[in-house]
Amino acid sequence: MKVDNRFPFPPFLGPESTAVSVIPVVRVTPTEMELKWQSTDTASQYIYHLDTESEVSSDKTVGPLKAITPSSLMPSTLYNITIIPEMGDVPGKSSSIAEYTRPSSVSNIEINTTTTAAAFSWQNFDNASSTYTYRLLISGDSSNPVENITGVGTTYATVCGLIPGSSYTVETFAQVGNVTEGASSSASFCTDAAPVNFSCEPVPREPTLVLTWALPPGNNAGFKLEVSSGACDNMTCLENCSLENGTSCVAEVTHLNFCTSYNISITTLSCGKNASSVQNTCTTDSTDPPPSVEAPVITSVSHNSIKVTFSEFNDSHGPIKAYALIVTTEKGSFS
Repeated sequence: MKVDNRFPFPPFLGPESTAVSVIPVVRVTPTEMELKWQSTDTASQYIYHLDTESEVSSDKTVGPLKAITPSSLMPSTLYNITIIPEMGDVPGKSSSIAEYTRPSSVSNIEINTTTTAAAFSWQNFDNASSTYTYRLLISGDSSNPVENITGVGTTYATVCGLIPGSSYTVETFAQVGNVTEGASSSASFCTDAAPVNFSCEPVPREPTLVLTWALPPGNNAGFKLEVSSGACDNMTCLENCSLENGTSCVAEVTHLNFCTSYNISITTLSCGKNASSVQNTCTTDSTDPPPSVEAPVITSVSHNSIKVTFSEFNDSHGPIKAYALIVTTEKGSFS
């Protein structure tokens, strides 16, 4: 550049001067980078040139402002940003920074659960996604956060050691070189409920069954109790079971038939998938048969026998295995 000594450089644009301080990056997304800077002197007539260079793109923006947001950038790309002040077509000393754009957030998160584990898969459509690692952060109300970092290019992970029947949130972050991290994508899920093992006992001489089972590990949203016998089905949801000794649930099934077998199943309910149903067959107890509706009637008498008729016995209280006929005379009785 030819210098005319009659018009020397202004103090703010000498050959070694600069009108741009350090360039802070205010905000970075996968496709934008917000920049702001300050002048090192009090002149206000500057025009600033912005050079944005990367392996895949180059751009040049000119303007008088001290802030700019280059857009339409490529995710996870290193950009060399150069700011050049200028006044009257005379450039000053440039200032430069190098900054990565962020990876794009993941999408299409799929989750498959068991009682204590969750398998995750997702997608990322960035051109550079094959170089990404991913950080998963799983948090729940009743447990400490669990962190998992995948291998390069791996878009799936399985996390174990979760609590049955519990709500969780997974946040998935795309990373470049374990340093530059994109915004998270989150999804909520619930682990499966744990099943129960139960026993049943008949109440002596009553048409009632008592069911007992230990509280399943983890959390639950109650239990579903199903009772069936032949064509008769009944379903009840127990939001809270009655505790015995603080560790076992107890439920009474009443209004059943005497001496009848019932198929009983108990299902643990959950905020997500319910547990597999556990089944058992139980039989109620029997008791004294009900009395006959009509009194016996003697219909004929001979010298050595009598004929007696009576109504059928009711076996609703249990099977009738035998019955007795007692005949009484003035001298005593015989049967």
